[in-house]
Amino acid sequence: MDPDLKKAIKVFLRSGSVEKIDNSDAIKTLKHHNILVPSEVIEHDALISKLYTEKNLAKKKDVVDSFLVGLENGAPEQRAALSAFAIMLNFPAHNFKSAHGFQCDICGAFESRKINFTLYNIMRYVNGSTNNGDPGQLYLFLKAHNSNPVERPTSVNALKAILDTIRSSESSDTPTILEKKIRALPDTKLDKEQSRGLLDLLGHIGVLESSEHHGFINEFKNLELVPTKSRSSDWSYPVDYWKGEYGVNEDAVEFWFGEYFKLFR
Repeated sequence: MDPDLKKAIKVFLRSGSVEKIDNSDAIKTLKHHNILVPSEVIEHDALISKLYTEKNLAKKKDVVDSFLVGLENGAPEQRAALSAFAIMLNFPAHNFKSAHGFQCDICGAFESRKINFTLYNIMRYVNGSTNNGDPGQLYLFLKAHNSNPVERPTSVNALKAILDTIRSSESSDTPTILEKKIRALPDTKLDKEQSRGLLDLLGHIGVLESSEHHGFINEFKNLELVPTKSRSSDWSYPVDYWKGEYGVNEDAVEFWFGEYFKLFR
């Protein structure tokens, strides 16, 4: 990541909003990199409609291509759409439904709220993955992907190294241990937040899962309602339940990346 952008993102995260930033250079840098996205008050049903529009525009091959390019080049913002796309594979079309009257029982979105899209855009750069499956995040991630030209991958070396590391895990390894191993790989260009985001993403696409807790290829789950392994866990579902004994879900690897391993033998 560009060092100036990294500094500007830190300024934003400390401030919480663009309006509270008193650093003109940081604002200029965020504008230069097209990070600033106007906040917007959106009703639930309108948000779901917008989200479905972006889902229907996104093509699996383009999303995976961007992920692979981002993985090779250390660009988490190019990887982020894959987590959103995976969650949207079986995302149900629906209107607002809530037993409590303010947050949807199906998807977790509020009936109406002002969405800080700049924060969600920054999460693309910091994490490279959605952390909670919020429909506003999914919408922003897919919209950003659909708005940018798609680069085609020229290698899957980084992905191969990561999958081989997972396959060689000790049976008792946890996501935290795996994250450190992944970050230590040469040329992965991942800091701690990005490597954690990558493992969350690999869980969403079903590559990292357990025998009882699966990714999103076959079923939608509200990430705000799924169980967590412990109260203190901040890993996303289902990687939260992964251990080294589960290794890699090779079916999911084939589903997402099979053609690329044939192409780049």
